[in-house]
Amino acid sequence: MATSITHEDVKPRIGVASATTTYDTEIDTVCTAVAAGVDAAVDSAYLTSAAALVKLAAIDIATGTLIIGILNRPGYAEQLAAAGVTLGGLDKDGAKELIKTGWATLAPYRQDRAAATAAAEAAKTQAADSAECDSTVDDMVFAMNSAEYGL
Repeated sequence: MATSITHEDVKPRIGVASATTTYDTEIDTVCTAVAAGVDAAVDSAYLTSAAALVKLAAIDIATGTLIIGILNRPGYAEQLAAAGVTLGGLDKDGAKELIKTGWATLAPYRQDRAAATAAAEAAKTQAADSAECDSTVDDMVFAMNSAEYGL
């Protein structure tokens, strides 16, 4: 059973009203890439037996990934400092924490790291048509392999 998350799962977490459809395609693209990476990382036996937990972790990962993607856009996280006063400068720590929490939740259910990395790279290749999705999968692969996330 494959993990399935959509814009309807993620929009409330990123503060987008459900009636707003402007970002649905972009959010669904990220959700598809994250779900593929999660499915590749999690032992297939748990995709059914722990499906609800896997889905919640995938929603955390997708939400954090979307927030980072938004903050990477020009104009969203710039900082201005003058005369000892600093304005702006949103950081990505909260989003990184969501991604970290999602992968930490999945840690007991992960399959072999080498197989998971290869499958995530395959998901990246499949989703490479979208620039936003491409950077999303890069972030996802980084999160899977980073010692910072304790996996």
